[in-house]
Amino acid sequence: MYTDDDFDNLLNGSSPVRGLMAEERRAVAIMVDESAPPKSPRRNAQPIAIGAIVVAFLGCGGAAAAAVTGIWAPWAQDDALATLHYELPSGVSCEMRIGNVKQAPPEVSDLIRKSLVGVEFKSADVIENATPGDSKDVLTDDNAYQDAYNWTVATYIDDALKAHGIDNATPQFSAQANCE
Repeated sequence: MYTDDDFDNLLNGSSPVRGLMAEERRAVAIMVDESAPPKSPRRNAQPIAIGAIVVAFLGCGGAAAAAVTGIWAPWAQDDALATLHYELPSGVSCEMRIGNVKQAPPEVSDLIRKSLVGVEFKSADVIENATPGDSKDVLTDDNAYQDAYNWTVATYIDDALKAHGIDNATPQFSAQANCE
């Protein structure tokens, strides 16, 4: 006969390992990337959005605001600069649209558009942008992965702007992700 203590011990023993070092997390992410089956081309089906995340990035830093609307913002629907496709740990497919550039010279929009053409971030890239000490595992928690993905995109765009000498301007741009 099982007692409550036996059941608790069984549950505790089945929980995922926590507290992996950064190098171990990176190695696991690389193994996940290498073992994943090739992605099939995206079909033109009507997406059913389960949520949306809107992120406003400010120059070298960033501020994030979440909006769970499931609807593309007008700028994302009509005038997105770039579109990224990725998959959450649960297997849900997501599409992120970048745009809505404000308070920036015209070349910023062109640079964002050009720098994101064909970009596909691997899990290892996303792991590197996870918040250290976060209690949620980026490899298994959709919300933690989404947060890290947002920062991966922000860092990538920020680096592209700096590489082209645009590091003292404070452009504002937005990203919206819908997942189905």
